[in-house]
Amino acid sequence: MSHDENPSNMFPPTRACIFDVDGLLINSEDIYTDVYNKILHCYGRPALKWTTKALQQSRGTIGDERLISGTKLPLTVKEFRAQVALHHNTFTSSQLLPGVLSLLSHLSSAKPPIHLAVASSTTTPFFATKTSHLPTLTAHFSPLRCLFSDDADMQSKKGKPAGDIYLLALERINSSLDAGKGGKVMPEECLVFEDSIAGVAAGRAAGMR
Repeated sequence: MSHDENPSNMFPPTRACIFDVDGLLINSEDIYTDVYNKILHCYGRPALKWTTKALQQSRGTIGDERLISGTKLPLTVKEFRAQVALHHNTFTSSQLLPGVLSLLSHLSSAKPPIHLAVASSTTTPFFATKTSHLPTLTAHFSPLRCLFSDDADMQSKKGKPAGDIYLLALERINSSLDAGKGGKVMPEECLVFEDSIAGVAAGRAAGMR
């Protein structure tokens, strides 16, 4: 294959990287599974199967409905979320996943700069619960570039798999840039890091890679 035929030449340089959180930067997906299993046990249901959790895809209403239906829990979405909330303190034991710090350190020191942001379906307080004891992680992300489902700008938008949260994260990046240095970052110049089907779909819907 000649240089001109190399598929990589179709992509512009990466100028921004936007990250999901749960199961990608930290091991909170394992903790969610433990919490779900405790709830299932209380209702005499078998442990959560991976095939059922994979169908959940997100923690919005649709995702919770899928999990409740797949496990045959006798709970409404509201009741299920109340049960999960009882275990929130468990998430203070979240740990970084292997390779995360080395990747973030590499990206943070890149020249020309690569701008980092977070776009997660978690809430702002719950993100703090999961990460406040991990300063080496949060140091890489400006609070202005961290977007969560309870953000005021998200209230009129759709959650993942829609691309809204990623496009809003990009707006936050662009609003913080010096207008005279490189211009605005475009969606096709963004690399999305995700671990779920809904998240990948959201990145693609936003026109990102």
